[in-house]
This record gives sequence, C-alpha cells and structure tokens, in this order.
Amino acid sequence: MSYNGYVINGQRFHTKDIDKSTQNSGVSIEATTICQASAKDTSQVVDVVEYYGVIKEIILLDYYQFQLPIFKCHWANARHGVKFEYGFTLVNLHQVRISM
Repeated sequence: MSYNGYVINGQRFHTKDIDKSTQNSGVSIEATTICQASAKDTSQVVDVVEYYGVIKEIILLDYYQFQLPIFKCHWANARHGVKFEYGFTLVNLHQVRISM
C-alpha cells in the first residue's frame, strides 16, 4: 500500500508532493560510514555523516503480524548548505547534490 501521509509514534510525515504549509516531508539520519578525509588524501577514515532529504513516497509493507512503513527519499549529503539557527537545522537542498 502507498500513502501520501503517515503517523509514526505521534509524528506526522507527508510526501513532498502534498506538503503544504507544514514542512513534514523532511527527514534526516546520521550514518557511520567509511569516507576520504579530503579530495587530496586518499586514505579512508570512519566518520559520522549527516544526510538530509525529502520524502517522495511512503510504502506500508503488511506482514499480517506487523506492519513496516518504508520511506522512499531523495537524499543529500549536506556538508555545505546547512545552517544552525535558534535551535533549528536549516538545509538548503538546492545547494547540495541529491541522490536516490
């Protein structure tokens, strides 16, 4: 089943297509990953990277004994274009490369 909106633990999420005055289509995750320290340095390091994105589709998998909501998102590794103001994290997704 596919949905335009879904409530999980009291939090309401919407797909970007129907998102109106609220901004409940944005999601974020911190992931531990192997990456390069810089473009010039080819050695790999383990680091925590924050990813930000928007929900494109909400799919509910029903296994009869439990249900599992899945978010299909357009993700961005937003090291640039992120501001922290007044306790909020602001992400400009137009300044970062979006991946699926």
